[in-house]
Amino acid sequence: MNEIGGYFQLELNYNNENAFPFQYSELLNSGRYAFEYLILNMSNKPSLIWLPWYTCEVMLEPLLRLGINYDFYKINSNLEISSLPKIGNNEYIIINNYFGIKDKYIDKMSSILGDKMIIDNSQALFYNNKFGLKSFYSFRKFVGVPDGGIAITKDRNKIVLDKSISYDKISHLLCRIDLDASSGYQNYKKNENNISNVGIHSMSNLTKQIISNINFEYIKEKRNRNFSIINSYLNNLNLLNIPAIETFSCPMA
Repeated sequence: MNEIGGYFQLELNYNNENAFPFQYSELLNSGRYAFEYLILNMSNKPSLIWLPWYTCEVMLEPLLRLGINYDFYKINSNLEISSLPKIGNNEYIIINNYFGIKDKYIDKMSSILGDKMIIDNSQALFYNNKFGLKSFYSFRKFVGVPDGGIAITKDRNKIVLDKSISYDKISHLLCRIDLDASSGYQNYKKNENNISNVGIHSMSNLTKQIISNINFEYIKEKRNRNFSIINSYLNNLNLLNIPAIETFSCPMA
């Protein structure tokens, strides 16, 4: 129930019906906790999870918290698996959609690995998970929100989570509007550290409302347009083999 009187709230309205166009999705307080949610919803605790050597160190946080064994595999210069490890019973492998440009490769590996695969879409907010495989997304690499992540899984054990609180994590975003980015940078770093320690929660009301006000189609078009322009000038210098832009939904950077 909403309280009446006192003072007005920030004018954020639910006006984006397509803010969460993901089937089998659960809204969490960050990408790493979305990953943790996937593990907690598995019928059996994984005996081992394979990760690429080239990954963010925060990916280890859920595994260490839950006491899950892990190992690493190598990738090649195309950001693809060098040699697929032997994935045993009750083991899973994380495949990264690096920089949001590996959609076609992710689709290929999804058809090969099936339910053994967990897709790390933390750099690929707009990837369309056509196979409905276990995957997780992060909002903060694409839009200005204090926190927020998405877990996609068909395994729903109805884990009851406390709701996150985000009003105390938004000062750097407001500061950037009123002043500049550098003035809010220390608060930004404080918020990043806070996310590591706050634990798994469902997405806050504030983050939900901010996301529901975002024009994701505009952001997607603008990112693709900027990417095309920069790529046209720098592609001949780039050591990374960039796939054709038609093969991925939207790059991170």
